[in-house]
Amino acid sequence: MKTRTFLSIVFLFLAVLACGVPSSSPAEPTIKPLPPTPDLPFVPSPVPLDSTGGNESVPTVQFSNSVREEFDGKISPGLGWQWLRQDDSAWSLMATPGWLRINLSTSSYLTGLPSNVLTTSAPQGDFDLRTSVRFSPTQNFEFAGLIILFGEKSVLQTGRAFCNVGNCPGSGFYFDNLQDGVAVGGNFGVSASSNPSQVRIVRQGNTYSAYYQVDGQNWIMIGNHSVDLPPTAIGLIAAQALSAGPYAEFDYFEINQP
Repeated sequence: MKTRTFLSIVFLFLAVLACGVPSSSPAEPTIKPLPPTPDLPFVPSPVPLDSTGGNESVPTVQFSNSVREEFDGKISPGLGWQWLRQDDSAWSLMATPGWLRINLSTSSYLTGLPSNVLTTSAPQGDFDLRTSVRFSPTQNFEFAGLIILFGEKSVLQTGRAFCNVGNCPGSGFYFDNLQDGVAVGGNFGVSASSNPSQVRIVRQGNTYSAYYQVDGQNWIMIGNHSVDLPPTAIGLIAAQALSAGPYAEFDYFEINQP
């Protein structure tokens, strides 16, 4: 009880914004090349709204380099996946076939270093990352989604999360900028839910824009952050739980480049 109370106090004091995986020896790659997708919006920030509250038409690009990890019973070696602070007991590819399950770490990049962060090297230049996450957070400051790493404790993370302190909207979508263990800028909390949910980060130069999708069709902006450092890794995170137990599941991980 003392440990849980201490963690809760630390999270509240830092005003935390609203986030690992296995190492096995797969028999063969499961990375599936994707065809060009010219109709997917590559959206600059900010996204203007029309009079009905919907997004105006936005420019599109044709992706010429796309890969997708399906998590269909194994993690393919082709993307060079690496677990950070791996705990084999806290992830599974078998619990829900076709999904990667990761138990939420009880640490965060504000209070330490979370375990079981699944990463691969960041591509050079602009890119578009996507995943589908199944997760229903209920306590401060549970988080699961995409992550971009710039250093050991410098990251961007966006996804489903829960936060009910300050101006946080509770259960929703968040986009955090944590640099050297300190929160920079807002978390852009948006009250919305869907299970599963699609989340996305688009890099254009030093600007990173995050989006979510709950209807299988329309991308809605969460917010954007600027980071001058070059990204070193990208991947998935499930962390910031006050106690062990919660987990998130990921259907795929996709990288697109124009």
